[in-house]
Amino acid sequence: MRVFACVRESVFLKGLEAVFPQASGELHFCGGCVEEATLFERLPAEHPDLILFEVSSISQLPFLNILRRNYPDLCVVALLDCLGTPLEHLCWARGVRACISKREPGESLSETLAFLGNPGASGEPASTPLTPKEVEVLRLVAMGRPNRQIARELFVSELTIKTHLNSIYQKLQVRGRVDAALAYLGGLSPQA
Repeated sequence: MRVFACVRESVFLKGLEAVFPQASGELHFCGGCVEEATLFERLPAEHPDLILFEVSSISQLPFLNILRRNYPDLCVVALLDCLGTPLEHLCWARGVRACISKREPGESLSETLAFLGNPGASGEPASTPLTPKEVEVLRLVAMGRPNRQIARELFVSELTIKTHLNSIYQKLQVRGRVDAALAYLGGLSPQA
């Protein structure tokens, strides 16, 4: 898996380069940049599978939208100053596959990248693709939302959410919401 980073400080970029030799799996650091304009110039040439994108303010959220729209198969991992903030929730809403705290990137980053870089470790992808609604339900499950909250956000009943979840579990061949969330975060969920 080819990994590219877009971070705000060149010192942090150098630190990321140092993390990759310790990361397990088939990970290769193919480069990085410190500004979004350079990112969009270099992405076509680098062909990364995963991008580490630092989000330090709300002004950077439109770049996540551009990444999702122009590179739908690219796995995006958000690097945040701290987790559990509204900014993290806004990143999840824009389709990132994981959020990592910049303050504790070492082990957390290595573990997340190793997991994302080795999706076969958790099982085989489902043979039946998920529907767009199932993908949305699964994304919210991966964010840790309970069924009641998911139902409110999607304007459906809790019974409908349970029906979607049962279908998701069957298609992904998993036993429950934790395994389904791990499959989603690990890149096992089929494209809608």
